[in-house]
Amino acid sequence: MQNNTAWLSLASTLLLACNNPAPLDDGVGAVGFTDAAGASAALDRPGRACQLAAHAADLGHEETRGLYGAPAASAAFVGGEPACSGSYAVRVELDVYMPASAEHDPGRGRASLWLRADIERTSNVTLQLCGLDLPARYAYASSAVTDLQLADESFDHEGMPVWKSHLHNQPDGGGLALDAFPILLGIALTDPGAEWPSYDETPAFDCGGGECFPDHDGDGEPGVTLLAGRAEIADAPYPACSEWQARGPSTDNHVWLASAGSAARQLFVGLRTALQLFPQFDATCARASGHARAADIVTRTLDCELADGQRCSPTQATVIDRRSPTFHVLEAGETPPETFRDPRSFVDEALDRGPSGGGQVTLQRLRDDAAHCEAVRAAFTHQGM
Repeated sequence: MQNNTAWLSLASTLLLACNNPAPLDDGVGAVGFTDAAGASAALDRPGRACQLAAHAADLGHEETRGLYGAPAASAAFVGGEPACSGSYAVRVELDVYMPASAEHDPGRGRASLWLRADIERTSNVTLQLCGLDLPARYAYASSAVTDLQLADESFDHEGMPVWKSHLHNQPDGGGLALDAFPILLGIALTDPGAEWPSYDETPAFDCGGGECFPDHDGDGEPGVTLLAGRAEIADAPYPACSEWQARGPSTDNHVWLASAGSAARQLFVGLRTALQLFPQFDATCARASGHARAADIVTRTLDCELADGQRCSPTQATVIDRRSPTFHVLEAGETPPETFRDPRSFVDEALDRGPSGGGQVTLQRLRDDAAHCEAVRAAFTHQGM
């Protein structure tokens, strides 16, 4: 454990150097670069160190909270009374934090998921994801805001997966619980709880003979497509070096040399999380609210497209995949770990390290003639892309 802590400490130091590079001495007394080629050569050794730092940060294990295991045993309803049946719009709000990476500063925000839940009178439940909002990530060194989202119309495609669960009374009399269920988008795993592939394993990942990155959103590309959208730059937690600019993730291995031309505008990804919901319905079964638990939201990138419309090279796609974000979910009362810090005081002071209120869930009954994803998003005035 001490060796691992020391390694992560070294990685944090390297990441600081990556995000705030000092001018390099060319060995002749002059400091700085004369051209891009010279810069690339001069940065080779720090660049390799940054790769190691990024890989060390990637060693932080996904927090699954046991939500990929077998469903809990379903207790009978009191008196045999079934759950409120019908179609519901479901909104889940999660408190997440993002560790520092080679490209982005540490941050904290809200991840939101919209689902359609069809509850049968037997208390079997069918669920489909209808919307997803991920927090924007900020990079002081490049004044870039990266905001990756799935377009709303992606969720309306008939190829989107559905999941099964069961609503039941908790044995301890604590109210209702919806058994944990995995959410896999754009990636196929023989076991939903299988070890998440690393960025090194992504190109040759074995899916048991099947297609590893199925085209769930039906756009002809592998996986699901994350778009580099317009971030809410007005909500930036601290000032940038210059004016904040919305920009896709950089495909340049040396992030401080990155430009808008090296940014990706589309990422073809696989995504995984899992949810367990604890809703409490009102007397009319029209609405419900309660708390939610979730596994970390993890991503893998198979391929990408640049801002100019050109396809990423294999090297560029690997760079993007190496930095594919993980959004770590906080439960009620949890705080980010001690490593959730930044050596720059103005960034560090902007970080929220307070205890989390945990995940929250809200359900709203849908009309029988409006049980579709568009109606789910409208039920909560979802403002998507």
